Amino acid sequence: MSNIHAIEFVYPTGAKLTVTDKSFREAVKFVLNGQFIKNTPIKVVFPTTKKILYFDDDYFRNFIQENINQEELIELTQCDGLYRNKGHIYVHPYGSIEQGSLWKFKNGELYLIDKDDMVITKFDEDVFQEV
Repeated sequence: MSNIHAIEFVYPTGAKLTVTDKSFREAVKFVLNGQFIKNTPIKVVFPTTKKILYFDDDYFRNFIQENINQEELIELTQCDGLYRNKGHIYVHPYGSIEQGSLWKFKNGELYLIDKDDMVITKFDEDVFQEV
């Protein structure tokens, strides 16, 4: 995957940046440099393979610093999509989750993107919308 010709970075605002003709590592360095868009993206999409990665800032910085390799990064961040809950929801036994929280969809379940708690729930299209 190191010689992909187009990589799309999607930002929280919905803005997209497509980087072409750079290796994956070069593209990530370019995006983390922040010269084009100051914010950090939330996901990476590979248009040719439709593979999606959640842009976890810590994991991607560790990749650039060569603390983890590309295969490890992909294993840690690959998902089937990113979603936000449309309203406040209650997830037993975790409690109330604020509207607009970010979730990673993988293997038919949603995982709340939260460094402190591991919250998992079932997908419901009436409750969640894709980012």
